Amino acid sequence: ATAAAAAAVRNEQLKIPANAGESTRNVVERGVEVSKSIGGTETASAVEKFVTASGMVGKSSEAVAISQPPAAASPIPPGLADVMPSLTPSQRDLVTALCSPPANQSHLFSSWPASSTNGDKAAKISLIEQLESMDQSYPTGGLLGYISNARALLEKSRKGENPLEGWTPQVPRGEAFEVGTDRWATVEKKGLKYLGKCGFVLVAGGLGERLGYGDIKIGLPTELATGTCYIQYYIETILAYQSRYAEPGTKLPLCIMTSGDTNAKTVALLKANNNFGMDPDQITIVQQGQGVPALSDNDATIALDPDDQHRVLAKPHGHGDIHALLHSYGVAKRWLSELNMQYVVFFQDTNGLAFHCLPLAIGVSDELGLTMNSIAVPRKAKQAIGGISRLVKGKKEERTINVEYNQLDPLLRATGHPDGDVNDPKTGFSPFPGNINQLLFNLDPYVAALERTKGAMPELSIQSTQMLRRQYLRNQRGWNA
Repeated sequence: ATAAAAAAVRNEQLKIPANAGESTRNVVERGVEVSKSIGGTETASAVEKFVTASGMVGKSSEAVAISQPPAAASPIPPGLADVMPSLTPSQRDLVTALCSPPANQSHLFSSWPASSTNGDKAAKISLIEQLESMDQSYPTGGLLGYISNARALLEKSRKGENPLEGWTPQVPRGEAFEVGTDRWATVEKKGLKYLGKCGFVLVAGGLGERLGYGDIKIGLPTELATGTCYIQYYIETILAYQSRYAEPGTKLPLCIMTSGDTNAKTVALLKANNNFGMDPDQITIVQQGQGVPALSDNDATIALDPDDQHRVLAKPHGHGDIHALLHSYGVAKRWLSELNMQYVVFFQDTNGLAFHCLPLAIGVSDELGLTMNSIAVPRKAKQAIGGISRLVKGKKEERTINVEYNQLDPLLRATGHPDGDVNDPKTGFSPFPGNINQLLFNLDPYVAALERTKGAMPELSIQSTQMLRRQYLRNQRGWNA
């Protein structure tokens, strides 16, 4: 009885479920030993990191019952042990988990000298701080979750799995318009009355290097007659909507997503021009994190910068970050509950023409009761631009999404359309319109989705699309991607 009581107290200390088996308790105790061995404490976070790394999270006591003892954590490299006393508890927990199975990333620290000067120690801590920032910004499980997701996706890529297997493409629900027709005018008139209830989100994380422009793209001129730059054009257009269509006293909000490359220059451009007439309280700037680690092989080994062994090579995490940022900053929720906005418009940094058809898009969303609406362009069959498609699986699953051009044609051929993606003889264009990443959301269900998902975008479709594109290039052009 005394032993049972002591075990119960120990379970409470380590947050172990009462029905956990002996193997689970052994794993947790091992986590405590590892934490103590590197100068850490018996913290819940240290134990949680170790249990997560051991693959025991969310499993019942029966599921974790194993005949073999749990694998020991990888030893802490001497150069890392040298700086352990200088780290915060959360940093110690993170590097311990990274050095332990299944993460197995101890190579990040293995080249460090066992003892270091103050300069070396600062460089070491700088790398750990970069890893910590990446860990905190990745929405699904931090760096451990990223490594696990990457390995699963890389394995699917190795096997050549098709992420769209089982889905049947159909023409999406929507409407095509001709400029100046009565139908255009009727639907546009319906949308105009909602222009005063829109929040606007500008995705502006890129530079104009591929255009031969070394500055931020929103600073590019929209045309040469006046030299009006894109951000000026966007803000003045939103203010015109506000003046004509918003209720008296209502200010239409603008959120700008920047990156490390564009944030300072975006802020400076706005400040130098007095926000181009927009009140400061209308503008929210959210910045993407440092990105995610680049990987050097199919085992998801995090890559170090070859020119700086105290720096991880990072890659941007993409435009999908905007949804997590709108959630974490509380932007979308505030627009809905405090500003009474009804729609949110996502637009790109250098596509001013898309604003011309915004009232029309809102009118279509209103008529069809759409939660999400993609503004698209006419697209020729097999043209190298993604096509908006309605994908159906069985009787219960369907989604309307962008399907990359190199996926759409073979998918159609595999699902009863022997000619694949072909032009409609009546219009001369593919029935699957071209995606230009201009999106319109009904704000109420969008906020509900953010609350449910925290804005985390599943990477499967993104990574698998990249994988299939590489396969397509290899097959069609003989490239070694």
